[in-house]
Amino acid sequence: MAILSLIIVLSGGTIGYWLIGGREYALLDCLYMTIITISTIGFSEVIDLSNNPGGRLFTIFLALSGIGVLTYLLSNITASVVEGELNEAFRKKKMEKMIKKYHEHFINGRTPCH
Repeated sequence: MAILSLIIVLSGGTIGYWLIGGREYALLDCLYMTIITISTIGFSEVIDLSNNPGGRLFTIFLALSGIGVLTYLLSNITASVVEGELNEAFRKKKMEKMIKKYHEHFINGRTPCH
């Protein structure tokens, strides 16, 4: 869901800047504008919005929605990593408890495990 939301924001931003720019700019330039907006880099604008209030409003909307989507995506990735690590820790703890229960068991019939 998060990746789909990011794709929608990137596509919408790219098309939006393309339309705002009068279809004069390459789609790569419009994608660049979208990425520097939602990532809060703001490096250098390719499309001049200084005399375009509609373009500036679009950028505000894109920035707010894009930053929200990126935050959502990063929190999902972080949660997946942390959850995976927690599951592994619980699995290891459970296995250690099971091993401690075994006393005087033989492996391959050779020596007892303590």
